[in-house]
Amino acid sequence: MRLVAGVLAFALAVGGGFAAADEVYTKIGFPAGGAADNAGRLVARHIGRFLDGNPDVIAQNVPGAGGVRLMRLLASSEPDDGSVVALVSVSAVVLGVLNPDSAAAMDEQLAWIGALSKEPSICAVSADSGVTDVEGFRTESFKIGATSRTTQTYLQAAFLKKLLDARYDIVTGFSGGPEVNLALARGELDGVCGISLYTFLGSKFNEGKRIIGYVGPEPSPDVVDEAYISFETLIEDERDLKAVRLLMTSKYALFGFAMPATTPPDIVDAYRAAFDAMVADEAFQADAVRFLPVLSPSSGVEVESLLAGVLDTDPAVIARARELAK
Repeated sequence: MRLVAGVLAFALAVGGGFAAADEVYTKIGFPAGGAADNAGRLVARHIGRFLDGNPDVIAQNVPGAGGVRLMRLLASSEPDDGSVVALVSVSAVVLGVLNPDSAAAMDEQLAWIGALSKEPSICAVSADSGVTDVEGFRTESFKIGATSRTTQTYLQAAFLKKLLDARYDIVTGFSGGPEVNLALARGELDGVCGISLYTFLGSKFNEGKRIIGYVGPEPSPDVVDEAYISFETLIEDERDLKAVRLLMTSKYALFGFAMPATTPPDIVDAYRAAFDAMVADEAFQADAVRFLPVLSPSSGVEVESLLAGVLDTDPAVIARARELAK
């Protein structure tokens, strides 16, 4: 399962049910300052109002292995008494299906509370690249930058190159998005894939860049004025399309909250109710718009259903996804 992480401390009350501790901790599995950190702290500011006892909620970063470290703690050693909940990326679940032996792979042994958003993932090119549309994206020779081979920046560029029979080169080895951006600014690269559309539109990074197309959820008409092309409409083979959707699973459940799988159902249900009430709250929505241009939440049941489908993927589709991700 690709993930963000958050933890909320709770104690069981005597006589059935549970009551919130005086202090609750939202642990975030990524460094401070990024989108995951913003999402975790956003939830920390509001979730306490919808939990029994209205506890104070303290945000805390627990970075490591792209969020996988905190996920492993949830799956192995964290208590299941309601004291732990994590805002995590579902990409580690997908990686576990595609490559079970990967050090970053996780199976879906978590109880999901909900997810904050869904977002298309784009490919964009420099205005100086000479590429103006999908045909040019497919036929011109240029360079696309990517970080590691397990990230969306590489995966999206890789499968589109194969499916579109494109001629661009994928340049890897960048330590992160900022380094890719600097290479683009210096003219060492011509484009990038795997970038979230709304994040792109709201950043300075979009200056001098042209969006070619997207994969994943359709753009929200409330935010996006232009009609961008979906690369998925160019994929004719049904197995290829299913393989692409498997690779893009994380875009359908961004910033997802989970708890240890052994957490009692009544506690899971209480957290799910709190999450659902929170995302429907006007004060939360007004605060969220500063960090999430589109709030498109999924319930815990919806996230679990999404991941159940991933775990039940046809082996032929998994095999094809592996080929496309190379």
